[in-house]
Amino acid sequence: MGVLDSHKVNRAIRVLLADHDAPAAEQQQALATLKQFAGHAVPKLIAALPDSRTPAKIADLLGPLLNNTTLSLFLVGLFSPDTRVASRVMEVLHGGRTYDPNQLLTLFHDPDVPKGRLVEVLSRQKHALDPHAVLKLLDGVD
Repeated sequence: MGVLDSHKVNRAIRVLLADHDAPAAEQQQALATLKQFAGHAVPKLIAALPDSRTPAKIADLLGPLLNNTTLSLFLVGLFSPDTRVASRVMEVLHGGRTYDPNQLLTLFHDPDVPKGRLVEVLSRQKHALDPHAVLKLLDGVD
């Protein structure tokens, strides 16, 4: 990502997190910029969660950026040692309808993944899980 793109993302984040409400057109443009550069916006927003006065607002911005392509970026936040970050990212993943939660099933084989957080997300997304994939996963559990 170039310097100009980084500047666009930073500006869009500032517009959307500003204490005063920006005009609707400016907010829509800022959100479109975040979506366009989601691969760079998501890590910046997740990194801002612990120090933000408005973590709920950041979580609201993360929601529309969640999809199958950006899911791996959200996992960094889900597995964060900072529970404030992890809980906000879990909220986003709980409500997400634009990603395939079946992709998370493979993480059960990773010993470094906090299973409790993973189970919580998957239990909230159970309607979208492939039962055959879940049964196959259970066959491999000791």
